[in-house]
Amino acid sequence: PGRDTPVPDALEIAPEVPVLHHLLVSLDVGEAAVISTALALGIPAVAIDELAGRRVARIHGLQVTGSLGILVDYGRRDATFSLELAMQRMVLNGIHLSAAIMDHARRAVLM
Repeated sequence: PGRDTPVPDALEIAPEVPVLHHLLVSLDVGEAAVISTALALGIPAVAIDELAGRRVARIHGLQVTGSLGILVDYGRRDATFSLELAMQRMVLNGIHLSAAIMDHARRAVLM
């Protein structure tokens, strides 16, 4: 959340772009497709949660956010949104969030 990219006000569906095959060496097809699309269409920021995907995106000059960063940004925009409940649901659904990153997210919403 702290160094992540803010979420835009609107999202749009991008046209299909061929996946850069060299990305498939270290990433799954979803992450490779996101990075390939961003590079092909000049999109400056991507949402990726996996560490390897985040690293590769940054190596390619992209700004990165993830699920928690999107939730933090939403929490800043909507005072009725419960980041705490959202994080609890993520954990209940098998997403690992360390205590440190959860604390960081809580503080980031208040900024």
